[in-house]
Amino acid sequence: MPIVIETAYRRGDSVTLLSVITFGVGMLLVYTSSTLYHLAKNERTKRLLNTADHISIYYLIAGTYTPLMVKYLDHDTTVIFLGVMWFIVAMGTFFKIFYAKRFEFLSMLLYLVMGWMIVFVIKPLWYTVPSVVLAWILAGGISYTFGVYFFVKGDKRYYHTIWHLFVLLGTVFHYISIFIRIEYRADDCDSK
Repeated sequence: MPIVIETAYRRGDSVTLLSVITFGVGMLLVYTSSTLYHLAKNERTKRLLNTADHISIYYLIAGTYTPLMVKYLDHDTTVIFLGVMWFIVAMGTFFKIFYAKRFEFLSMLLYLVMGWMIVFVIKPLWYTVPSVVLAWILAGGISYTFGVYFFVKGDKRYYHTIWHLFVLLGTVFHYISIFIRIEYRADDCDSK
């Protein structure tokens, strides 16, 4: 992550830098809370960390979108799109804190809806996002989505591990898309 942040600092403006830091914070929250959850032995601690882990997913999804939407959408569309996205983050956080285990299906549905909100802005993105960046974004989304099957069926041997591999792969793909978004100028990428 430091490479992407340093590159954003060198190449971008303060909005670019802050948007990339937002992605980094989301990534840090997800992987720290998940690791601590899986290491915890005390049941109360595990429950708290599990809630933190699930909350952090909202932040990673919104944090992933932030640098990409800031770069490739017009100002008004970005404000609306990210406003809706971060509103869902706030609502998801609220429900996870106060109703931790009551709405598990709704949480999974919200993660998927947030992850695929790109479909609402695909037309303007199609014309502004270099195809290589779009390919990495879609690969990440597909990886996360395929992983959901293994999460839902997590009681089968190794499925939880496979879920985590899909999540890690999705994050790597999105990291690459954000790095390319920062590192290369528009004329360096194959744009449509």
